[in-house]
Formats: sequence, C-alpha cells, structure tokens
Amino acid sequence: AVYNLAKALETTVDSFVSTAPARKHSVVSHSGQRQTYKVGGTSRYYEFLERGFADAQLNACISHVPPGHASEVMRHEGEEFVYLVSGHMLYEVDGVRYDLGPGDTLHFDSRKPHQGTNVGTDTAIELWVGTMKLFPE
Repeated sequence: AVYNLAKALETTVDSFVSTAPARKHSVVSHSGQRQTYKVGGTSRYYEFLERGFADAQLNACISHVPPGHASEVMRHEGEEFVYLVSGHMLYEVDGVRYDLGPGDTLHFDSRKPHQGTNVGTDTAIELWVGTMKLFPE
C-alpha cells in the first residue's frame, strides 16, 4: 500500500506520514518518550522504536489499531513478525486467515499478500518487527 506507492514513486514512506520520526540510533526506547506518527488520514497510529545501530536489519514499532480498522492489502520484500499485545485482530496472509488475541504471534514472508483488521471492540495494540525499512537513515 503506502510502501508500494512510495516504491513506485521512487520516494520513501516518510513522505506520506504526518511527521517522520527523527532518526537516531539508540539501544534503548523509553515508554512515553517515543515519537508517534500516522500514515495518511487513518486513525491508526504508530510508536517508532529506535534502531540500535546504523546497519540494523530489523525495524520495529508499536501500532495502535482502532476498532474496525482494516489495513490495505500489502506485499513487499522481507519478513514480518507481529505480537498482539491486546485486542482482537484478524490477519490474512496469502489467502489464509489467522485470528489472534492477546499474546498470540504471527511470523510471515512479506512478499505474500497480507492484511490486518481489528475485529474487536477495543483498540488493538501490536508489536511489529520487520525487515522492511520504514524510514530512510
């Protein structure tokens, strides 16, 4: 979706977010001190977790998904790991549906089409870790 659009336009995802996080490298990310950001006009928002060093392959964020929110179907290079902290999410990866509740995880190849939908009545909180670069260095 946004990643694919950015790639097609030869730009980065940060050109579509409300405010791209300042890039720094820190081995620690403190709760309550993280920059939050949104993509487009959605009510879903993200807390960017700092990358520990310049050549790190993993990127991470905590996403807050409002009830009823469905992401666009995406596919891109890399892999993703999701840990559902709270809420009730339905993920679909390459046509297979996965119903996740608090404490459940999902790990998949991001080249397969995938989408997540909050099917619960409360905001879902996900810890997302992936190899897709969210922002430029």
